Amino acid sequence: MRRMGKDGWRYYVRRVLEGDAFRKPPVPGSEAIGGMDPGPRQIAWFDGEEAEITPLIPPALKEHRRELRQLHRKADRRRRAASPENDLPDGPTNSCLFS
Repeated sequence: MRRMGKDGWRYYVRRVLEGDAFRKPPVPGSEAIGGMDPGPRQIAWFDGEEAEITPLIPPALKEHRRELRQLHRKADRRRRAASPENDLPDGPTNSCLFS
């Protein structure tokens, strides 16, 4: 094959074989149709008859988000007080543990 490139003609070789392409044989017992879509906060799945969205964050953790956020801020203040040389002039640090 010959195609025009940025700096002139480029030549390629195309190889064509006879016969059918290999197809992996189906796994016995895998006639069911389904799918799964993992995301950062939940997993959606479908098995042909039923569909569901499963959250990855347990409900108990959601209840304590405020307390966790306060603990992260407290730890960040301690870290900043212990090493003020790591702070940038505008306030944020070069490396943040809790983003």
